[in-house]
Amino acid sequence: MVELSSVNGKSLAIVLYKIVKGKKEEGAVFFGTARVKGKKLYLDRGKKGPIFEIPETGVRRLAKTDQEVKEILGGGDYWLWLTVVDLPKDEDATKYFTTGLKWPK
Repeated sequence: MVELSSVNGKSLAIVLYKIVKGKKEEGAVFFGTARVKGKKLYLDRGKKGPIFEIPETGVRRLAKTDQEVKEILGGGDYWLWLTVVDLPKDEDATKYFTTGLKWPK
């Protein structure tokens, strides 16, 4: 596992996989700066959206970017992946964390 203190202020790429009917359907990459506060990791996207906390499952997947894929990941020094789903109808949105990320069209 990557030591969080070494990530603070570095570029971070997050690969999101959208799950539809139990299958990975689409992927998107979002970029920003890693911010560390205590034992918490955050993605700071500057003017593109609010800072949000990376869930522990994502923090465990945090890795230094290999040179082979660095260009694909927008030059990110570090990267991680998360899965997302559409919020089900009538679901209590407070059970989920808000990222402010907008899925690309």
